[in-house]
Amino acid sequence: MRKVSFALVLLTLAFSAAALEKDKLTLSTYFNAEFGFHLNEPDQLMKKYTSLQLKGTFDFTREVSLYFNLKKYYDFVYDVAGQYKNGSAKTATNAGNLWLREIFLDYQHQPFFLRAGRQQVVWGTADGVRLLDCINPADNRYANLDDAAEYRIPLWMLRFEFTPITDGNLQFLLIPDHEPNFNAGYGDVFVYRVANRPPPVLPPWVTYQIVDNLPADGFDDPDFAVRWQQVLNGWEYSLNYKYGREFYPSVTVRQIPFPPPTPPTPWTLQLTRNYQRTQVIGASFTKAINTGRLSGLTIRGECTYTLDKPYPTGADGNATGNTTQNTFAYVLGLDKYLFTDLLASVQFIQYINQDDQVASGHLLHPATLAPINKVENMATVKLSKDFLNERLKSEVLAVFGGNGDWRVSPRVSYEVNDRLTIYGGLHYFAGRANTLFGEFEKSSMIYTGATLAF
Repeated sequence: MRKVSFALVLLTLAFSAAALEKDKLTLSTYFNAEFGFHLNEPDQLMKKYTSLQLKGTFDFTREVSLYFNLKKYYDFVYDVAGQYKNGSAKTATNAGNLWLREIFLDYQHQPFFLRAGRQQVVWGTADGVRLLDCINPADNRYANLDDAAEYRIPLWMLRFEFTPITDGNLQFLLIPDHEPNFNAGYGDVFVYRVANRPPPVLPPWVTYQIVDNLPADGFDDPDFAVRWQQVLNGWEYSLNYKYGREFYPSVTVRQIPFPPPTPPTPWTLQLTRNYQRTQVIGASFTKAINTGRLSGLTIRGECTYTLDKPYPTGADGNATGNTTQNTFAYVLGLDKYLFTDLLASVQFIQYINQDDQVASGHLLHPATLAPINKVENMATVKLSKDFLNERLKSEVLAVFGGNGDWRVSPRVSYEVNDRLTIYGGLHYFAGRANTLFGEFEKSSMIYTGATLAF
């Protein structure tokens, strides 16, 4: 609440100053409506989404400016009689402070830059997966199918940058804000297999509790991150380090008396959501080739080595324990324009674990609770092309899992005029029910929408 109050104070100052100096304030408002339908049952709604967004900047001086992005949305699909009428009400809207997308103050005075407030920081830009893009948690209510700028959850943080040389930049992040990933719940549209089960049916003397043991916000125990980025002989590279947290579930159960006494002794089944300290060491590189037969080709990559990454353990679909492991993951990508204006991108992704089994069972995927191997492979292909002087944009992204599962997401958008854009596409999933994409096979969706700026 204190953070939201601080944001409102900043907005009040900006609008008060704007009343005197209108030329320093810029405002943009956007209304978006989107409808999604089951691909196999087009008469069944999956998404009935509307949002209102307000973006603005105010330049106090040449060196100090304020940016804000407020967005409130609601998905009416949960109010429509149908298979999602019992879905989670909290998934229908961005409750809490999630409507406050971003609000920050910038101070720029070379070679220094400071940004303070609620913001996003992007380290990794791989297509369809998140490796080095690890600073902000994810809003997974739509299974990360939207643009990354929308499903990242902004955090309150201090971002300090120092540019000691022309092509080198040192970035430091201090993050006193602790926000978990947001996941859809039972009965929602895109719910991961780990949560796609009804609450347990328990005797009346049994209480079921979920305790979210989030660390307290503040500077006593903050997360922090450091990145060095430089361009050297045509190679752009970064070295990254983050000291943060990840979700680590644990279950505690009071002993069930058997046979139950009369009257039964109350007992509690409690799921505690803990957050394990982790360290992420990463790097990235990008190289554009401008001469020879490979001219026009861009080679890029990113990797992460995570210490003490938490995993559930057990058997397929049934987590009975937890463990931590050191893991390594990397992406190698190639981008090239073909036939002048068709951009083609391919990626190979690999996840490498220390082991796939521990004393408490098999290592399980956190989202699917399916056994994972010591080495897991993925691949992506992305094609994009613009038409009609870049007013008509087309794109298709295909992501292939290592267990015979995959998804393909084509999308087309058309800029009718400076204010109105219409778009449409689909998300098609395939694979076994215990795979990352196969779990959504029955949720393949076709969608259409429009965005109006005013």
